[in-house]
Amino acid sequence: MEALPFASWFKDADGKFNQANSHLLNSLNKDLSKVLGKGSKEVFDQEDARLSDEGEQDVYETGKISEATYSRDKHIYKSVNFPVFDSQAQIKGTSGTRRTLQILPDRCRPCIRREKRWRCFWRTCRSISFSPTESTSTSGSTA
Repeated sequence: MEALPFASWFKDADGKFNQANSHLLNSLNKDLSKVLGKGSKEVFDQEDARLSDEGEQDVYETGKISEATYSRDKHIYKSVNFPVFDSQAQIKGTSGTRRTLQILPDRCRPCIRREKRWRCFWRTCRSISFSPTESTSTSGSTA
């Protein structure tokens, strides 16, 4: 998990973190002891906890990967939740990742904050390329 260039974690069937890599811990500005054994609402802010819980619920309901893309401050993130199976092919927990897809230029931030709609974003920032960035830093973000 530490070799991954983005935040990643594992949770048990009760939704409690049982592994987290340094990218997640750095983005949250927390020590491992403040994450292990805790649920989403105890680790993430309210919005990220809601997104995480929805992704996990989708994984348990469908048995498939769940993905979400969202913006926060001047970043666009992609969050992915995966099922973790036991030896009898039953879901025993989930794994999750979050990575920065794009860091937005300053001219786009007021538009997203003001309207929170993509229509304004696309009108203002049409020239942005949405290829994944090499940077894994999420400093300054609310994770």
